[in-house]
Amino acid sequence: MIPLATKFKNMKKILLSLSVVFIAAMILTSCSKSSPKDVANTWLNSFYHMEYEAAMKVSTEDTKNFIAAFKSLSGMMPDSMKKDSKDIKIEIKDVKEVDTIATVTYNLLKAGETKDAAKDETLKLVKRDGKWLVQFSKSDAGEEAIEEEPAEETATTDSAATTVPADPP
Repeated sequence: MIPLATKFKNMKKILLSLSVVFIAAMILTSCSKSSPKDVANTWLNSFYHMEYEAAMKVSTEDTKNFIAAFKSLSGMMPDSMKKDSKDIKIEIKDVKEVDTIATVTYNLLKAGETKDAAKDETLKLVKRDGKWLVQFSKSDAGEEAIEEEPAEETATTDSAATTVPADPP
């Protein structure tokens, strides 16, 4: 017959093991951000705060390529701009989910701006293999994020230009 003290020790070990497993499962479940709103919030905050690696974790392959290009350009930004990016606030206003596509409407608030100044922006997400990912491209960035400079027109009015005569036939 097993002594009562040994039974309590074994029971204690089993209970402790089950508790650890339960807590680990709860932590893993709470850490997985699988809703479109959670993924959009993670992506938007990471992208606008210039934490590109974190944004890539919840991005499609095309979006990862876009972010990689953007990341290489961000190295040329002044430190003051990088510092200001940390003050950007994101407000998710609405999430519309249809099958495997979600559209998130949000506001981007820069430091010192009021909610009245913010305009609605949208972000598209797609569900792949049961996981929501951000689908973002240059065309989604809008004029403010990626503004191409117009080509300068250079008029060549060189009055001192010389004409070289053609060789005689």
